[in-house]
Amino acid sequence: MATFLAIYPDSDSLFRSDAANLDVNSTFMDSEFSDHHGHLYILKLPTGRYYLIPHLAGGYYVAPPRAYFTVYANETTYLGEFYMANQCNELARFLLRDQEGRDRAMLLMKNPAFNDVRVTKRLVTLTECALFSSSCDNKP
Repeated sequence: MATFLAIYPDSDSLFRSDAANLDVNSTFMDSEFSDHHGHLYILKLPTGRYYLIPHLAGGYYVAPPRAYFTVYANETTYLGEFYMANQCNELARFLLRDQEGRDRAMLLMKNPAFNDVRVTKRLVTLTECALFSSSCDNKP
């Protein structure tokens, strides 16, 4: 089953649709990094509070960890690297790491226009890890 990261608006509504669904499966996509599988995603989202959760195609985790963040008007924000070690098995670990230098270099290589963009760093942390407490690592 494919692994994704979904971004949802943080709302009390019973009807939720994702704001973005990011494919992070190493089976179907080549990596953008030489030392591990991964992708650099840049999204434009409306102002507001959101959360990021891992999920599986064809099924969901019972109570997935969430990573909350806020999008501010006229601001470009770096949230960090969401990394799942030992993906797709019972020993999976969800890691959030600060890889700003590496990611900014890749971004500028792909789109030099970002050289003039001021980026604010607001690293996300995992929350609601009750069922994943041994799998959540918030150390940047």
